[in-house]
Amino acid sequence: MSPPALRPRRRAWTLPAVVGVLGAGAIGGCGQSDFANQPRPATPFETTASISQNEVNVSPNQFGAGITVITVANNTSDPASFEIKGPTQAQSGTIQPNSVTTIKTTLEKGSYQAIANGVPGVKPATLKIGPDRPTSQNELLQP
Repeated sequence: MSPPALRPRRRAWTLPAVVGVLGAGAIGGCGQSDFANQPRPATPFETTASISQNEVNVSPNQFGAGITVITVANNTSDPASFEIKGPTQAQSGTIQPNSVTTIKTTLEKGSYQAIANGVPGVKPATLKIGPDRPTSQNELLQP
């Protein structure tokens, strides 16, 4: 018998390299169209309101549309509720005298009235809500 013919030996890295390149291409293409990068909403805007015996004050009373957190203080001797009337409606529960509550709502562009219910003769405040506030996409330390 004659000795077997010797074949040139293939390099050992050829097969793993081909598998690695194909695997990387398959993994790299996953998920690109599944999850669009939607911008974050604007940071919630915080404003304050107070109910006194004569009027409702909101400060500031002009800002852009979007998520709004309103901290309301009832500075009267009567229980009251706070209500926003306009393109979007929002209302607090009963606020006891000399107490504070918070309302979180999304306000759309338009003109609003801030009303105190339960305290007679209180003049309402006017709010002017402008266009949507810009996204908080590139702001650090945002939720």
